[in-house]
Amino acid sequence: GHDTTAAAINFTCFMIASHPEVQQKLHDEVDRVFGNDHDRSSTTE
Repeated sequence: GHDTTAAAINFTCFMIASHPEVQQKLHDEVDRVFGNDHDRSSTTE
């Protein structure tokens, strides 16, 4: 369980770091969703 989850998160971070265009899209989406509200909680909704 934990090892598989850790490996998946590690691989995901590696792939995002290896592809700057994907990293930029992810960054843009986080900025769009959260904006300047640094206190906003993330949810699964």
